[in-house]
Amino acid sequence: MSITFKNGTFLSPVLNIPMMMFAGFGVTLRELPSYLKWGSHISYLRYALEGLVGGVYGGNRGALECEEAPYCLYRSVRKYPKKFLEEIATRGDQFFFDVRALCVTNAIFRVISYVVLKAEIKSVQ
Repeated sequence: MSITFKNGTFLSPVLNIPMMMFAGFGVTLRELPSYLKWGSHISYLRYALEGLVGGVYGGNRGALECEEAPYCLYRSVRKYPKKFLEEIATRGDQFFFDVRALCVTNAIFRVISYVVLKAEIKSVQ
């Protein structure tokens, strides 16, 4: 079975939009129904988002400077990073766990890609 570029164009959003939802972009992780929580554990975007936010706001980080701009969203975040982490339902102390999860996910995707490409080459020959 060969997936063409046309099929990939339509398949990519169908697979990535649920991954974004499971990462907590549209819905926070605590608001997900219990029967959908498994999806957040397989979403690589969740670990990327948690790692990014944990790297910036985690690690018992103190108050951050906020430039006096015309508009500063989450101005209070600059003063209270822990409150922001609680608001988006993540912890700031799991940065290295998120990095490991991303490395494992990357390795799994590489193995799957290798197997699929190997099968595709066999089917062409």
